[in-house]
Amino acid sequence: MVERKAPIPTALAFLTHPVVVEACWLSYWSRWQVGWIIGSFVLLVGISGALYAWARYKKRDIVLILGSERQFMLLWHLIAVGILWGAVTEPLLYLWLSFFLWMSLWGLVWRLWREYSFHVYGWAGFLGFYTGYVRHYPISVLLLLGMVVGVAYLRYWQKAHSLPELWRGGLGGFVAGLGYVGFHTLMG
Repeated sequence: MVERKAPIPTALAFLTHPVVVEACWLSYWSRWQVGWIIGSFVLLVGISGALYAWARYKKRDIVLILGSERQFMLLWHLIAVGILWGAVTEPLLYLWLSFFLWMSLWGLVWRLWREYSFHVYGWAGFLGFYTGYVRHYPISVLLLLGMVVGVAYLRYWQKAHSLPELWRGGLGGFVAGLGYVGFHTLMG
């Protein structure tokens, strides 16, 4: 008998995945322009999901090329965000896509060093970003801290990651998000 996953935690894991959040974030900041909604969801969610399913079934090919399917997905995410970044002309979208590009790059570098939770990494990256502007967004920092803890608990409860992987995702994401603010401030 095939063991089935509970639908609500599975749906929560999907809805809190960083690529879904990024696609929603870009749709919101583009003022719900149809082209950005379609482009961000197709590239970040649709094609990424198809590639993830392909990587799960053709694991040997991906492992030979990049070492693991997670590294393959992180590289694809970097490419997808780079494609969207190249298409942007609006300053606010440019800021967010630059942030996502930064997070993708550091996520790939961090993954080459150690295994971590990408879910927690993404939310902790947002937390790090908003912590850099805590004087202006104190409520956002508290809400994002709650999201990081909630997503970490969900992933631990689902047995998707161990506690050290969750901590590494949180630490890596927070440092990368805060580092982006520092880098952006230094570069003017």
